[in-house]
Amino acid sequence: MLLDDLKKANIEAMKNKDKDARSVISVVLTKCQLQIVEFNAKGQEFQDGNVLEVIQKVLCDIIYQERQDFLKLPKEYDKGDVYPWRFNREYSFNRRPV
Repeated sequence: MLLDDLKKANIEAMKNKDKDARSVISVVLTKCQLQIVEFNAKGQEFQDGNVLEVIQKVLCDIIYQERQDFLKLPKEYDKGDVYPWRFNREYSFNRRPV
């Protein structure tokens, strides 16, 4: 299963002291664990396709994408996520890698 491969890659990143790889893999694993809990609550099985969706979501979250209008976000985000005075918002520069 893809999730097991991610766990092995995370361990390898720890052994190699690769902070960047470890950071991204840890985020993916954490989001996968949250999804697994949600799927179990619904009585569904978490599969490799779901892991790929989580990976795609994480990549979209950490990659800068140019937008035509600053205030228009992708559908899955809350409108308030663009307001700079809100703390810990999803669409913040603070959540992007340096």
